[in-house]
This record gives sequence, structure tokens and C-alpha cells, in this order.
Amino acid sequence: MKKWHQPSGLSRGLPFKVDANWTPEQAMAVWELLDDLRDRVGTHYGLALQKLMRDQRVTHLLRLTLCQEILSGFIPSLFRVFAIPSSEVAWDGPQMK
Repeated sequence: MKKWHQPSGLSRGLPFKVDANWTPEQAMAVWELLDDLRDRVGTHYGLALQKLMRDQRVTHLLRLTLCQEILSGFIPSLFRVFAIPSSEVAWDGPQMK
């Protein structure tokens, strides 16, 4: 069985299964309940949640920037160590696949 990755990032906890035989009306009722819950939590904790999400994004972006700075200094230094002329190498940073 394929492991399901939760949006929260949690990998442990109680298993939660959704009945595969709900009617569309039952599914809509659950959807509306969750929407109302999200609205209530957002109303009460909105500013704190916004700050937390912003802080998490900034921390993530700082890590990415730091990694890019380290790599941009590290890779060219390898070329110098192995005496590879920089004219023979084009380095545009790490490539995403």
C-alpha cells in the first residue's frame, strides 16, 4: 500500500479513513464543516497564522539562498583546484530536474 503524505507533513498519528460510499450530500456536509472550521480558526488565529507562515517561508528562502551562495562559491573553487579553465565551463547553478 502506498504511503499517503499529509499536507501537514505529519507522518505519524491515528489512521483516518474516509468512507468510500458517501453520497454527494454527505461529502458536501463534511466539506462545509471543514470550511466552517477553517473559517473559525482563521478568524481567531489569523494574525498569528499569517506571521507563522511568513516566518516559515522566510526561513525556507534564507536556506535556499544560503545553499545557492555556498554552491556558487564551492563549484568555481573546484574548477580552480583541478585547473579547469573557466572559459571551458559554464555554471548556471544547480539544475532542477
